[in-house]
Amino acid sequence: MARPRKISNEDVLSRVIPVFWKNGLAGTSLGQLEEATDINRSSLYATFCSKEQLFVSALEHYVSSAPAQFLLQKQPYGWQNIEQFLLAAPFNNPAFNGCFIINSTREVAVLPAAALEIVRDFRGAVIEQIRMNIPVQKNAGVMAEIIWSFLVEACLEANDRLEPQGWQARVTALLGFIRSSDSQ
Repeated sequence: MARPRKISNEDVLSRVIPVFWKNGLAGTSLGQLEEATDINRSSLYATFCSKEQLFVSALEHYVSSAPAQFLLQKQPYGWQNIEQFLLAAPFNNPAFNGCFIINSTREVAVLPAAALEIVRDFRGAVIEQIRMNIPVQKNAGVMAEIIWSFLVEACLEANDRLEPQGWQARVTALLGFIRSSDSQ
């Protein structure tokens, strides 16, 4: 009998993220996960305990490696970071447009508690990072929430038909509007 080949947990997670991204937690079958990873379900269960835990681990892996969010952490803070983040985030994955975390919010009613916590924590962290990049003003928190909502809509639209040039024009218009209201 041939020995099973070794595959790292990180590689497994990288392989299942596109499956969950496309189909969601509820729409993903164990057969699809086996096919994506070349690992049988008993080995997946031995490592991750359940499909739900594999999904949670995939979310954690995505959050730790999603490159666009790091654009908000560049010094000096400012509008340029927000603009770069907004332009990059819907298009930062070569396999899929959008955002795995944001896509996962479509299934909030069926997400395991641990997954819902990751989604909420990610949202809160990104909103706080956006707020830190807004020059001092009384409504920075509200502005950050508006920018997050704008991004969520774009990431969902990116699953279908968001064009980078059109998105760039929308980002420029939104930030121009926010900055002009900031100076009043």
